[in-house]
Amino acid sequence: MLNDINIYDLYRTNYGGPSSTTKEPKERLASTIIDGETRTYKRGHTVAERTPWLKGMFGEDHPMLTQILGDGQSDYLNRMDVRGALHIPTSILSY
Repeated sequence: MLNDINIYDLYRTNYGGPSSTTKEPKERLASTIIDGETRTYKRGHTVAERTPWLKGMFGEDHPMLTQILGDGQSDYLNRMDVRGALHIPTSILSY
């Protein structure tokens, strides 16, 4: 019964699409320009990356563990105008 439910995030809308369920590392990479230099960062995180011990409970390919969370937040925090407004140093890349 819990196969399609993220028990740690019951109220989040699951919009689907490749950005929310992909496991391809290449698709999660994005780039931003900081001080005229192009830098690459990984968009969002998976539940498995934050809680690796859950793989033993649910298995490697469980939908809850492979869903990507926070990809929009990563993009937002790596925008130049947002970095300037929040005084994020150029030496730090936001994930």
